[in-house]
Amino acid sequence: GQAAPAAMRVAVRSVRSAGIPIVSRGGGAAGDTGGPDEVAPPPWPLVLRVPQDVAQAWSLVETVFRAAPSAELEASLDALAQRMGLPEKRIWLTRRLQRYHRGDTDADEPVDPQLAFVECDRDADQLRQLRRQLVEKTGLAAPDITGEFEVRFREESSVGSAVVREWMDLLARKAFLPAAHRLLISYDGGVSFLPDPAAPFLNPQWRGDFEMLGRLLGLALWHQVTLDLPVHPHVCELLLNAGEGEEEGAADRWTADQERLKSIDAELFRHKVQWLLENDVASLGFDLPFTDVLIDAAAASTAPA
Repeated sequence: GQAAPAAMRVAVRSVRSAGIPIVSRGGGAAGDTGGPDEVAPPPWPLVLRVPQDVAQAWSLVETVFRAAPSAELEASLDALAQRMGLPEKRIWLTRRLQRYHRGDTDADEPVDPQLAFVECDRDADQLRQLRRQLVEKTGLAAPDITGEFEVRFREESSVGSAVVREWMDLLARKAFLPAAHRLLISYDGGVSFLPDPAAPFLNPQWRGDFEMLGRLLGLALWHQVTLDLPVHPHVCELLLNAGEGEEEGAADRWTADQERLKSIDAELFRHKVQWLLENDVASLGFDLPFTDVLIDAAAASTAPA
């Protein structure tokens, strides 16, 4: 016959948690002699190692805040938002977008999501295809792109989220980044891109093209897709501020404008801004009855003379 397996012994040296004394039911500390009192079990050790889900905590506090708003809960929401890392912020943003576009998820009669469909030709002009969608109000230009979004490449049968991500990357690289389309321009060798200031003069359809660019960025946020389209941080700042001015004085805004322009295009700043600030324009023989503002148009009325 087979030999019996050897006995296995487990020795527990200590069940004491760091900084947590083990107290017996009789009131004495564990290890004290003087009675057959049973030792109280320590806290479950896994609880101390569970990572904190700040985004989930924010969601729970926000649910309570919606039912009973208070200044204390609002302060707690702000504190939790400041503690979020980048992965948690992506989850938080997705939940906010879903609540904004789809309303309260606790509604008795949820609305069925809309379906937007795109049939794309890989070899054709991607920007021209987007312009056709804008005219026909289909695909990326559909009235609602927050529902089911399906993409299919012509003469291909694959569908699903992977195809949608591939299509969005294809649009970023082929429709918006090429310099010949006069939509985006880079001042740092392709590291980041800004709207091309010559677009209104060289691209007759620049308004619709930028609308489709905005829809593409929104769709990428909705589906949590990282696009191969590095937008300059200044553009992100303008989008997050929704065109509103910052809470600072007019002089501070103009100083911020100068610093931003200098960081974006040092040559333009040197030849346009710095020269005008250091020289008397009256000697040029003509007036300059206009004001260029990078951040918000409201600052134009308070521009320094």
